[in-house]
Amino acid sequence: MHFSTFILSALLCLLGLVLRLYDIGYPDSLTFDEHHFVKNAHNYLRGAADWNDHPPLGKLSFALSWKYISQSLWGMRLVSVVAGLGTCALGGFIATRLFHSRRAGILAFALLASDGFLIAFSRVALLDMQLVFSGALACALIVTNKGWSRALASVVIGLTMAIKLSGVILVAPLIVAPWLLASQSCRKGQLLHQFFSSVFFCCVILLVYLSVWALGLSLSGQLQAAHWWSPWSEAWAGHQRMFLHHRGLNDWQHPMLSPFYEWPLPTRPLVHFLLRLPDGRYRVLLGMGNPLSWWLAWAVMLWAALRIFVGPLGVLREACQVPGRGAQLFLLVGFCAALSPWVLTDRDSYIYHFLPAYFFALVLLAGQLSQILQSSKRWLTPLLLACILVLSSFYAPLWCGYPLSRSQVRARPYIKLGPWQGLKTEPSSPREHGAQKSP
Repeated sequence: MHFSTFILSALLCLLGLVLRLYDIGYPDSLTFDEHHFVKNAHNYLRGAADWNDHPPLGKLSFALSWKYISQSLWGMRLVSVVAGLGTCALGGFIATRLFHSRRAGILAFALLASDGFLIAFSRVALLDMQLVFSGALACALIVTNKGWSRALASVVIGLTMAIKLSGVILVAPLIVAPWLLASQSCRKGQLLHQFFSSVFFCCVILLVYLSVWALGLSLSGQLQAAHWWSPWSEAWAGHQRMFLHHRGLNDWQHPMLSPFYEWPLPTRPLVHFLLRLPDGRYRVLLGMGNPLSWWLAWAVMLWAALRIFVGPLGVLREACQVPGRGAQLFLLVGFCAALSPWVLTDRDSYIYHFLPAYFFALVLLAGQLSQILQSSKRWLTPLLLACILVLSSFYAPLWCGYPLSRSQVRARPYIKLGPWQGLKTEPSSPREHGAQKSP
């Protein structure tokens, strides 16, 4: 790796670490949607019922942090910080394995570490960063491409679904990996073996998922085990109630709702909190990424799809044998699978639902930048990294809640794209403006 590329990558990693840790305890009141998970984490500690509409594992992790690390919002947000840093490391590992290049791994770590979309969600006690981390762990095991690692990946996918049901999208990368990451698995004689392996892995996923549900019901005092199979049957009933509830969430009334076709040019960035300080300055936490990384990630995904699917059918058939092509197709499958719940249904969606897909896109972007370093246009990679660093520094105050004046906040264009075109002195409710007023 060229010295300039290495230095820029190191600066991006350092920036991401600082922004994740800066004043993580602020505000000491609940921000956007934190009440769903913080309050139910307390319910598990008290043996009370969980009234939230997501599986229990993410809230149980918050409860453990509260009990054993710190009885404060700082302690619960630390779970997301650790998940965010772990996601960066796993993204680097995945890129290294897929593209057979340490350069790709370093670039993936840098891009994931410095992007405000992941930074902002690493600073709040929400489930989304845990979801991305668990999904990244499953993908890291999948790309290891061993029998034992795929079996362990199926366990992790079950745990991912126990954080948010949308983790089921990881089944697609798990199933296609043998055909894309090892050419010998493309032989017809392997089809039957891969079919039965996939069925077995899906059974493991379902068993792990329902077992975590049963654990949550037990800890909240809602489990009535009349028979040995009762925990799993009651867990399935809880899953069905949750699924029917989410299927009915399609009224599209909330001002921050963002359909998938707006995500390439995000018009409704999510503001976790927007608070006015006594000295007249504002602290804002904006859940939006670096615009250059964002659009480059979309561009490389589109380019990968065109390269793989446009042309003779043989291009797709030989994808696993072309250097780098199987890796691109694997990441494209993960990206499309992560988008599918919001493309194929009319379920209400927010910009944070794009987080899992964005992870796949940034890993692919890192792979492409690594390949550019080996071409005659190797100067392009450090140039792009330098531009990403400049833009990240410009938006950094909005990704960590650093105090800014009104004019400084309004100078950041993303603020003007969403429903917060005018800044109010204090938000009226956490659901409307992202936070409660800090005491």
